[in-house]
Formats: sequence, structure tokens, C-alpha cells
Amino acid sequence: MARSKSKNAASSSKALPTLNEVKAATAIPTPPPPLAKGASSIYEVVDLPGRGKGMIATRDIKASFAFACCELILKEEPLLQLPPGLEENPIQTRKFLKDKMSNLTADQRAEYMSLWYEPATPTQDVLRAILMANSYSTHDSLAVFPNAARMNHGCAGASNVAYSWRKGEGRFYLHALRGVKQGEELLSAYLDPKMSRSERRKVLKEKYRFDCNCSSCSLPEALSLKSDRRLSNINGLFECLMGWNTNMLSGKQVVEIVNKIWELAEEENLSTQFGELAGLGAMVAAAHSDQSATAEWSRLGAKWLTISLGQDDINAKNSERWSRQPTTHPAFGKKYKMAVGGPSKAAMGEQSGP
Repeated sequence: MARSKSKNAASSSKALPTLNEVKAATAIPTPPPPLAKGASSIYEVVDLPGRGKGMIATRDIKASFAFACCELILKEEPLLQLPPGLEENPIQTRKFLKDKMSNLTADQRAEYMSLWYEPATPTQDVLRAILMANSYSTHDSLAVFPNAARMNHGCAGASNVAYSWRKGEGRFYLHALRGVKQGEELLSAYLDPKMSRSERRKVLKEKYRFDCNCSSCSLPEALSLKSDRRLSNINGLFECLMGWNTNMLSGKQVVEIVNKIWELAEEENLSTQFGELAGLGAMVAAAHSDQSATAEWSRLGAKWLTISLGQDDINAKNSERWSRQPTTHPAFGKKYKMAVGGPSKAAMGEQSGP
């Protein structure tokens, strides 16, 4: 009963492996792509009591250094994709979907109509309700991927997969964030992982019509309050970073804040934020012509972008290139020269692993 993921149900999850565990893991063969119509050697779509349908791993999805802890689970082209800007116009969206249905095969129409939507939806708005409840963001529009639409939600500490849209290919990609056991449900986060528990549960209830009882939302009250404080601090620190654009913060101060956010994010198991944080560190270091720091941050970014997006992702490839050729970073030399510093020991995994 996966709902809309047009968003930047759950089971418990284990912690991500440490860097040493990842390095020690043996390489595993590249898995074959999922088969047609939802069939796959990696997962199956099953009925879950009281929760509709969900994606369950049919074998262990292993972490390895060769995969950078990232196995490809699914890649899928959209069944339909909304033109940019149309989602804000319900009347035009209904018309587009009605026309689109006539161009689909009978099997494709049946596949679309089998997806979840709010039962109380008026008949004339069912097509749009299915779109809004099962679509993923493609940056400038929404698209429906029937296989991926079966995936349920897990908040940051409970999710075990990450998805991305590759515009150049026109495909949705789903990668494992950690090792997943056979029989474990595949879960992705529908919402901004930096939202507090009460905020997350409110949105999930109002928009997706379920009460989230994932491992993150089920923490004891004392631990949940600590988690919310960390998330509040992370959001506040991100806001502080804006001071760099107006020269209220130096590059060195920005890097210190990035390292602090990293420490808090690691405590919250927000590993999906690490690629962004490393990219920010690399941009600041490059802008201040700090070649060694640019290389260090880019190397770290390449690692975490590979984990969440795949080693063939363009952002991971760019970060790898900047780690070898820091002066080719597009931000290089844009600000005054300064030694800003590289990732902290914690960010490098020297104190604790991912």
C-alpha cells in the first residue's frame, strides 16, 4: 500500500555497517536487473496484513566494498509522467491522465488502476488520486513507476533503500543503503528525514492515511525527545550555513558547521545526507582554492553518493573526478583563498563507522 513519494508502513532496521566491515566484505556479482511486471530475483511484492502490499527481499542483499555498500535493486521507466508544472492544476491533470489512459495498453491501464488510492475519492478524481498517491518526483514533475509504487515508507532510521531519478536516462533507480536480510521489507523515506517525529507522523497521517510505527517512530519517549533535539540542531545549523553566501561566515567556519552536522546526522542514522554534506564541503573548499580539502571532501562525497545513488551516477562520477583534479571543480577559486579544512575524523569513519 505504498503511497506518494513526491515528497526531495515500516519495519525495524539494523544499523549501517561500519567502514571496516564494508572494506572486509567480499565482492559479490553484479545482480541482474529486475524482471518484467514486478518479477525479480531480488524482491517480490506481497500482501502485508493490515498494510496492503509491500516489497520483500527474496534473498540477502549484501553489502560489499566492491558495491560501496550499494546493490542495485530496481531500475524502471515511468508508466506515465506528468508534464512540468501540471500537478498544480487539477483540471488539466485530470484531462492529461484521461488522454494518457487511452494511449496505454489494457495491461498497463490495469496495472495503473491496481495502485492504491483513498477509497473515498470521487470517481471523477480517481486517476489523479492514484497519481498523487503513487508518484515520485522527477525534479520538475511527477511520474508513476508501478513496481516502485509498491514500496512502503520507513523514516530515516528505518529505511534501508534509497531512490533516485536519472533524467538523462529517464529511469528510476533503487539502491540498498545497507545489507538487507531475506524476508525483510524494503523501505524508503517518503519525507524529509530531518523532520521531527511529531511532524513526520502528522504529515503521514494526513497525506498518506497511516500511522507510522517504524523503528524511528517507535522509540521510547526519552530517546525520541533526544532525536528531535538532534534534528532541530541539524536544521538550525543548515540555516546558519546561509551566512557563507553573504560573507557572514568564512569558509573555515562553514566546514566546522558541516562537520558538526555530520556528527549529529550520524547519530540519527541520516546516511542519505552524507553525500550532500560532503558535496557542500567540497564546494566551499574549492571556492576558497583549498586543493587538498577539495580532494578530501570530493573523495568522501564520491563514496556516499555511490552508496545512495550507485557508482555510475553522474554526481558520484563528478565527485570522483574532483577528488583527483580538484581545480576542475566548477566553484574553484570563486572566493578569497583560505585553508578551510577537510572532513573530521568522525566523517572519515575513524571514530565510528557508517
